[in-house]
Amino acid sequence: YADVIHEIEPIQMGYRWVLAYNLINHTLGSPNSASALDARIGQFTQALTRWQELVEEPYYLAYPLDHQYTDRDLKLAQLKGDDFYRARHIAQGCEAHGEYYMLLGNMEMCITNQNGEVEEKEEAMLLLDRLVDPQGFNLLIGSTLRISTDNLLRGESYEDREPDTQRGGNYLGNQYAEIDQFFKDSVSVAANRVRKRTD
Repeated sequence: YADVIHEIEPIQMGYRWVLAYNLINHTLGSPNSASALDARIGQFTQALTRWQELVEEPYYLAYPLDHQYTDRDLKLAQLKGDDFYRARHIAQGCEAHGEYYMLLGNMEMCITNQNGEVEEKEEAMLLLDRLVDPQGFNLLIGSTLRISTDNLLRGESYEDREPDTQRGGNYLGNQYAEIDQFFKDSVSVAANRVRKRTD
């Protein structure tokens, strides 16, 4: 019952029927064989090698997940549906390559609207306020990490999306105060184990 509001009350009279079932997604076609999955992991490993050979190699790449996760549930075993399989493939590819590791994170975009003009704070930078290993161990204790939208493998559109939270907008006499809109996403991160020196 992770995605619905529910309540279970004591039985006053009669019986309680419990239905257990498996949800099967037919949209993805037939399940992949072990050899097909190995081939995909091999392709991802090759992509990591090409990424490593770039002149300006990014330190990390982040892939936004389909669902949002609380800090408590942000671990590989707790991911839902396709999020789990994608993150697991990234983790296996990073492990096979040997110079990358897979992390999970919660990020937040803040967009400020002042006098009807929208501008993105921190020059379109995102804030990663939670970063964990696959088991859920927090790597950002008491700190945050700024990340760039250039490092997102799948661009997120915030124009047609309702903010998760919002604050401000009060009338100050001659104008309205700025409105801060916050958009939250969970991500899977492939990060290089050793960052290249730039000096």
